[in-house]
Amino acid sequence: MSNRSQKRPRIRRGARPRLESMEARSLLTSAVFSVISDWGSGFTGEIRIENTEPAPVNDWRLEFDFAPTISPVWNGVVVSRSGSRYTIRGESWNKDVPQGGAVTFGFNAAPGNLGGAKPANFVLNGVPLDGGGTPPAPPAIAVDDLLVLEGDPPPTTGTPSPFFSTSGSQIVDASGKAVKLAGINWFGFETANYAPHGLWTRGYKDMMDQMKSLGFNTIRLPFSNQLFDAASKPNGIDFAKNPDLQGLSGLQIMDKIVDYAGKVGLRIMLDHHRSTAGNSAQSSGLWYTPEYPETRWISDWTMLAARYKGNAAVVAADLHNEPHGPATWGSGSPTTDWRLAAERAGNAILAVNPDWLIVVEGIEVVDGKNYWWGGNLKAAGTYPVRLQVPGRLVYSTHDYPQSVYDQRWFSDPSYPNNLTAIWDEYWGYLFKQEIAPVLIGEFGSRLATTIDDQWAAELVKYAGGDFDTDGDNDLAPGKQGPSWTWWSWNPNSGDTGGILLDDWNTVRTEALDLLKPIQFTLAPPTEGGGSTRYASFTVSLTKAHSQKVTLQYATVDGTAKAGLDYVAASGTLEFAPGETRKTVNVALVGDDLVESDETFTLRLSNSTNASIVDADGLAKILDDDGTSPPPPPPPPPVVPTVSVTGGSVAEGNTGTTKLPFVVQLSQASTATITVDYTSANGTATAGSDYVAASGRLTFAPGETRKTVDISVVGDTTVEPDERLELRLSNPTGATAGTLTASGTIRNDDVAPPPPPPPSNPNGVVYKVRDDWGAGFVADLTVKNTSATAWKNWTLSFDLDATITNIWNAEIVSRVGNRYTIRAASWNRSVAPNASVGFGFQASTAVGRSRAIGNVVLQGS
Repeated sequence: MSNRSQKRPRIRRGARPRLESMEARSLLTSAVFSVISDWGSGFTGEIRIENTEPAPVNDWRLEFDFAPTISPVWNGVVVSRSGSRYTIRGESWNKDVPQGGAVTFGFNAAPGNLGGAKPANFVLNGVPLDGGGTPPAPPAIAVDDLLVLEGDPPPTTGTPSPFFSTSGSQIVDASGKAVKLAGINWFGFETANYAPHGLWTRGYKDMMDQMKSLGFNTIRLPFSNQLFDAASKPNGIDFAKNPDLQGLSGLQIMDKIVDYAGKVGLRIMLDHHRSTAGNSAQSSGLWYTPEYPETRWISDWTMLAARYKGNAAVVAADLHNEPHGPATWGSGSPTTDWRLAAERAGNAILAVNPDWLIVVEGIEVVDGKNYWWGGNLKAAGTYPVRLQVPGRLVYSTHDYPQSVYDQRWFSDPSYPNNLTAIWDEYWGYLFKQEIAPVLIGEFGSRLATTIDDQWAAELVKYAGGDFDTDGDNDLAPGKQGPSWTWWSWNPNSGDTGGILLDDWNTVRTEALDLLKPIQFTLAPPTEGGGSTRYASFTVSLTKAHSQKVTLQYATVDGTAKAGLDYVAASGTLEFAPGETRKTVNVALVGDDLVESDETFTLRLSNSTNASIVDADGLAKILDDDGTSPPPPPPPPPVVPTVSVTGGSVAEGNTGTTKLPFVVQLSQASTATITVDYTSANGTATAGSDYVAASGRLTFAPGETRKTVDISVVGDTTVEPDERLELRLSNPTGATAGTLTASGTIRNDDVAPPPPPPPSNPNGVVYKVRDDWGAGFVADLTVKNTSATAWKNWTLSFDLDATITNIWNAEIVSRVGNRYTIRAASWNRSVAPNASVGFGFQASTAVGRSRAIGNVVLQGS
């Protein structure tokens, strides 16, 4: 959920770089690195490839070592990054360097203050640029082992397709009848637990049974790319309550969720929530990172599409959660146009698995108008997503109430009657004009305020087909309103809470009662018989290669026999330059016999341009027809880190007030954890300013958070703010993190006069629109108050924070806390009395000012 321009040419995939005769002569081409600007925390650089060869260099691909983190890149595309080794190729318009010619690509990177540091070990199309030395060592090839359930025999009679498609604004079943996905978000796979949350308290089957019984028909299941890395080990699971998850990888736990969904009649929508594991939306606002580039994003999607092909429980792919910030729609930008990226990923998925619905969320800003992250679909009517399989596109929006973020429309005098017009403008028109179905992929609230209650009631009416919310259904007979998935099942969603309360059992009835009018019953996904299962082997390179890599594969019998237990497979895999992962799917032959688990092998051989270090991938087919063997012994308990953070409180005039300190574990544990605490003086003194405290905290298995309240003594003395500390010691069952935190007693005896309304002599409006303590997001509007048009503008100001991301403008310099910002190429011109806007994300210490000062606006 939310914390609340060039045309891009078609990318040529799978093309092998042409070396011409470079291997037979010394290479005269050179690469020259230049620093354009360096502001300390980052810099802008460029690399110029100069061809002094007697022939052109075609499809150039440049490798080099460079410690800074590069992002973004223009006039080039990052193919891969392995450690500090980058591979960058040309765009379609500059992929060839003519004889005597040159091409230049540029990038931003961090940190700055380079001194004499520069990229090293340049290799162009596999050949060192200095004409000597040896190219980097080729990658190694390995294939993973896996576990897979056997499945049941196929049905003996033909049945209609259990999958969905689209027609106009409707999602329809195989008979053409309109249906609605009416579901719940269950998060956790995208976090560092690498498993759905709540498994430390309950069994996953028990929770899924409850979801079904409450009337939900779909689970939106967020995940991260990091989930599929070998080092990502699921944790925070009580294996006594989930014995069949013991020893499984995150992907194998996902298999279990999918398998049980099919058995109880639930559908699964997979949601790429982040690249790296973590909480909330991806901070970059884009669908890729340097560690997980777009090629990895697409290859993980196609792996999942192949893995669940034919499995009727999995019906949709939500390509990426909440594009925002620099994400654009229809700009053609090689690095930011989300619409084009969605086409690339969606068509790659459909080429593997044509049965899935492809769900495409909106962005944040279109034509200068802001909406919720992932919710702004204003441009989709003009620039539609183009999929090669018709009837598969579903657009998705996210919408939240004032308690999540105070959008401008919540303070409109006409609220809540203004909401339908806003929804029509940003996403509802797609549904009402029969352009495509719409899914409200995230909406949720604790329903603790009148404004939130009004928003929820109006949105439920709208989702039910009452588009003017006058009490009458505006849908034609047989049609359904927009689909939806409520955020969230989990009670540990800080902004919204969940359908469940904090005990992970009790239902929040006011939320469920709200949703009942728009729930929908779907036919079971397994109706009519089972579906084919696959053993999906992942074959990977240890690093990207600038050359094409090929190898052969073939299945080999073990205790499982081809024809009886699986379908024999063989063939050739080809890794295009830059690719690192491939999937080989071997169909299993299901039966209903009680038998032992069986194995077979996928064997790799005859590789070119890479060495095979792990030739055999072992597949273990787990029998699911009889009594399973007892689970292996539980692993050692998870050992989390314990840390403390402080808060602040106004002292009051009499009595005592609670100053909270939060003691938190980095993750849940299956063991009991204890830690001692004691207060200590800072500028505040025990006895006069606060009551000294000490004791021991005990975390039961699954608990991650405790609060220590220090009693602050009120008085009427005018004095500075005062500080005290809470110190932790003697942790058992946990490692030491931050063991000391400061708390602030705020003086409240002389209230400062309210600040005057913000004046704007320089035509600058500044607003912090999201603040999570360690960082914030701000918007600025620059207005030309002169009588003549500007052709360019710059803005300087002081800010006690580090800007980590900026959109619709560029950082010229930073000296200390003094920033100078200039216009982007597309918003330099500003007519008299006209305005342009930009925004940024910054990090700073908790309690530091978010204000800007000494503002200087210059227009020319």
